Amino acid sequence: MRRDGRNAFIVGLLFVFTGLAIVLYLNQPPIEPRERDYTFAGATFAFAIWIGLGVLALADLLKTALKADTARAAVATLLGLVIPGIMAAQGWDDHDRSDRYNSVDSAKNLLNSCAPNAILFTNGDNDTFPLWYAQEVEGIRTDVRVAVLSYLNTDWYIDQMKRRAYKSQPLPISMDNANYAQGTNDYLPYAENPAVKEIDVRQFMQLVNQNSDLLKVSYGDGTKSLLSFPSRKFYLPIDTAAVYKMGIIPAERRRQLVPRMEWEVSKSAIEKKSLVILDILATNNWQRPVYFSSTVDSRDFMGLQPYFQLEGMAYRILPASTRTTSPAAKKAT
Repeated sequence: MRRDGRNAFIVGLLFVFTGLAIVLYLNQPPIEPRERDYTFAGATFAFAIWIGLGVLALADLLKTALKADTARAAVATLLGLVIPGIMAAQGWDDHDRSDRYNSVDSAKNLLNSCAPNAILFTNGDNDTFPLWYAQEVEGIRTDVRVAVLSYLNTDWYIDQMKRRAYKSQPLPISMDNANYAQGTNDYLPYAENPAVKEIDVRQFMQLVNQNSDLLKVSYGDGTKSLLSFPSRKFYLPIDTAAVYKMGIIPAERRRQLVPRMEWEVSKSAIEKKSLVILDILATNNWQRPVYFSSTVDSRDFMGLQPYFQLEGMAYRILPASTRTTSPAAKKAT
């Protein structure tokens, strides 16, 4: 500070604003699902500058006792290593990840919960990264296609999902890039149309792909429009005979096989990720098993819970309703 006050002040500002100030600005919670040390990267850089200057200061103080530059540098370095040595000795056991397999074992269990060639929707980073590790590094269940819901709000990730990965074929997504490019169909608001009591998912996706005027609503000054959904009630016709022959419905649930899946979306807008889910339901035709991870926020289930079947750590979507026993199912059997 005495020798170069201006630069010392600048480094001090860097330390304060990327350390204490950023905690206040972000209102950072005290408990996180994993370490957030990267928040303090800037403050760490600033402090590292001070550490380096401190070692030089020690070397300068040793001039009276040690004349040789090499000896002073060695002693200053050894003194500088005392503090990180104490930190390593005291903190190593708290940060050692050796023999901790919970996240990897959970990832393997989740992947192994899925039927072959499955599509698995996950919640976000914390429950997805271990899955990617298990697939990429250990080669576990590379036939399962992991689809991160938060990433499905971006066009580049949907493009990736439409390409082959590992042993997984591209996801059955019918939308062209123009229909999900960033800024297009980022969300579809609910705009009630009393004439439309319910929506056929397949017809709805066709209208979305056509950018149909039937779904458009005006906003702002009225010169701009975006696609909407006119009813909260959706349905998907089911070929019960074909589904029964596939053998995907457990014997104890065959009486619950329905000729039409019906559900209600409670959200006031459908995000792009939800549009992808609807597209897969409309396009997949039950050829690939579709799952939600049990870690997914229930708000992303889109009201499909009556058609869930818990398999291990994942919910599988099946055209079998827990709310009713279908006459059509009896006929199919």
